[in-house]
Order: sequence, then C-alpha cells, then structure tokens
Amino acid sequence: MEDVLTPGIQVTSVVRDKTTGHNLVVEVQNKGSDGRAILCQVRLDLDPADANVSEEQFSVLKQSNARRVTVVREILASRLDMNCESRKLPDLTPAFLLTRTEGSKNRFLASLHDHLRDDGVLLSKTTSLQFSSESPTGPIACDLLPVLYGSESEIPDEGNCSIFRERCRSDGGFRGYESSSNGDLTAGVDFDSNAYFSNLKTEVLGNTVIFAEVVTTTMTLFDRLMFLAPKENGLAAIARQQTAGRGRGGNAWISPPGCAMFSLHTRIPLMSRLGQKPPFLQHLMSLAVVEGARSIPGYENIDLRLKWPNDIYYGSHVKLGGVIVNSTVMGGDMHCVIGCGVNVENSVPTCCINDLVRQHNTTFDTSLTPLTCDEVIARSITKLEQLIGAFQDKGCEEVLPLYYARWLHSGVKVSIADQGLLDATIEGLDDYGYLSVSTKHGQRLSVQPDGNSFDMLHNLITLKVQ
Repeated sequence: MEDVLTPGIQVTSVVRDKTTGHNLVVEVQNKGSDGRAILCQVRLDLDPADANVSEEQFSVLKQSNARRVTVVREILASRLDMNCESRKLPDLTPAFLLTRTEGSKNRFLASLHDHLRDDGVLLSKTTSLQFSSESPTGPIACDLLPVLYGSESEIPDEGNCSIFRERCRSDGGFRGYESSSNGDLTAGVDFDSNAYFSNLKTEVLGNTVIFAEVVTTTMTLFDRLMFLAPKENGLAAIARQQTAGRGRGGNAWISPPGCAMFSLHTRIPLMSRLGQKPPFLQHLMSLAVVEGARSIPGYENIDLRLKWPNDIYYGSHVKLGGVIVNSTVMGGDMHCVIGCGVNVENSVPTCCINDLVRQHNTTFDTSLTPLTCDEVIARSITKLEQLIGAFQDKGCEEVLPLYYARWLHSGVKVSIADQGLLDATIEGLDDYGYLSVSTKHGQRLSVQPDGNSFDMLHNLITLKVQ
C-alpha cells in the first residue's frame, strides 16, 4: 500500500501477528529510488544476553534464539538483498617488518635487543610479538604474533614488496608460509610497499610498518613496543582484515576485505599545544583521511565529509570509516595509538570511496583511477603529520577552517535529549575539541566526544551514562 501521508512511499507487510493481524514487520520503499528500509516492532536485532528481562523470560528467548536469527537472515536476504551466509573467521597470519632502509630496520631491532627473550619474543599484556628471520611452522595464536624480518625486508627499487607466499597443506591443515625459490621471504601477499612509501611524505610517522594479512586487531600491537622503539621510527600497523577490530565504547567487529585498516603511534609532548588539548587528535586524524583523498589533483570534489566526533562519511548519511584514539602518559609525553578504518574498495553492503570515484567519473566524464588501501593509508598519515605540525605551531585556529569546511554540522539545529529536548545550534568546536552548541537563550554548552552519541538523522544529541 502507498503511505497517504507521504506520497511516493510504498509500505509492504512482511510479518503479521496471527492473532490480531497487526503488522509487526514492514518494508518501506521509496518509489522514486532504490531506497528501502525494514521497520520492526519486535527487537529481532537484540540478542537475549543483551535484553533487560527476567530469568524466566531470558530462558524463553534463548530457546527461540535460533529462530530469531533465521528470521533476521531471511528478512535481510529476501528484502534487502544482503548476503547473510555464515562465514568462518579467517586464519591469523604472521606479520612482517618493513622500513624505508636497511639501516633504519637494524636500528629499530637493536633498540629492542635487550628487551627480547632468547626466542625473540617481546612480551606484552595483550599481543606479544616474536621477531624472527624464519617463517613460523605452526598456526598463529591470537596472543603471539610472529614478526618476520630479514635482509629482504628493505624496500626494493621495483616491484611489490609483498612477503609470504601462501600455501595450504593437502590435508587441510593450517595455512603456512614459505620463502620463494631465491630465499626471499617476499612473495604474494597483498601489500604494495611502493604505493605506500611513494605516497608517504613524513619525517617520522609511518616510517616503520608491521603488516599482516589477518590479525585480531592492530590496536594492541604497540602496547609495549611504543615505549621502546626510537622516536624516528614512527610505528604503523597495517592489516587487510581484523577479527576483533576495536571501536569507541568497546565495540568490536570483523573487518571485511577492501578496508584501509591501520594503527599509528605518535608521541605528543604534554606541555605542547596538542598535549594540552588531546581531544583534537581524533579530529585531526579524521580530517587527515578526508584530506588525504581530496587533496589528490582531480579528486577535490569527491564528497568525503566529517561527522563529529570521529567518523568519515559520504555526504550526510553513509558512514565510510571511523577513528579511535587510546593514550598513555609516560614521562613528559603522551603516547597515542590512533586506530583508523575506512572503506576504500568494498561496495557491500553500503558504499566505499571507490564508488564515489566511479560516480564522479560518470557524472563529470572524468577518468580518475580507483584508490588503493595502501595509498589511502600513506596519504592519511602524511596529512596527519602536517596537521599535527600546524596545530603545534599555531594552535587549533590553524586547522579549524579546513575542519569546518569538511564537516557536516555548522549551523545545524539539534536537540539535546538529556536536557528535555533542549533546542540548540551547533557553533563548532570549543577550545578543547568538544562540540560547542548554543541555546536560544544564549547559553553555550560543550559536549565531550566520549560521552554522547549524535543521531544525525534526527539531529539528536544523547548524553550516555557510562
């Protein structure tokens, strides 16, 4: 049936209550586009473990949980054309160490020498690292990551410095790795070091790379390493897939292929301008991703935008990526691990950066080439170092004009739910990087990045109870 209040909107019943005949699940479709949504009065998305119910109700819900999952999959597959097949988590893989020069790699390894066990393990509370010049002979454990190095770890003059040729045992055993016929450990894995290092224009950040095809999360690889590595090495961890990626609020997810996923270590002096205003760091990283792509000649009009506090968007309603920052203070420095993930090449289930590139080519009859994950990562890191430098030299005023040019919120009218739906207008960021809003009575309020959610669809700010 067509919604009489909203012409052009088609509403189709998907699930009805057998007793009352009331619609429980409906599909809403915009007849003028391909836009579709599923509206559900039953919390089919809610796992029984997350439901605030009695023990008896929990037991009933748990018994029917398999049917709940089946219904959700059926609705998503039949109505939204989503692939809901169960997939086995990818096997974890070894990592490898890449630096610009052999000398830089040797200095990095020398700085760790006194802290390694005899077997090359650098112990850590989460993921220990085992530095070795030999390929592993068994499956990779989630708490011990082999990091391979050797004379061939130096970036070659030509070609792809991929490290590991994958092989599978005929009996279906673990995925192993072997060197090529000439003894080179580099062969076959999807990391284009030429693309990365040719686009990396930094003094420090990102100069030392730990790359793995599949890890649990890149965010834990520096837990101890960041305090030992020389300042000039600029650690970066890059993965093609993560099995337990980290987000704000303790969220975790399985990262699909096609995403640029990396963590970056940087030292911020506590008494510096940025050290006194650390919330700005996540804003700088988000801006760096957007500028990393839009500063390429010809790509200036690719519609990448910023959603406060730390998301990368296409337009105003499609999220492409996000940023998380963890920090630890030691001595006079704040050691920050910046985690970032942005969808570069995967068009399912929403869209990616390269979809925007293809759309631009179609609309403006251009021939822009698709971007690669390694290119996006390197350019983002380069922009971040530039933005940090500008902030440290002249303060937030030096970067805010560009930030405001890319974000979605200037002058937007919002309601603050926890203030009785208090109407306010977004003014910008305050002196410490928090969201600044003003009420109609002239009152200025600041909202901290880690204490709220911002529903742009309804322009609603909700303060979270921690």
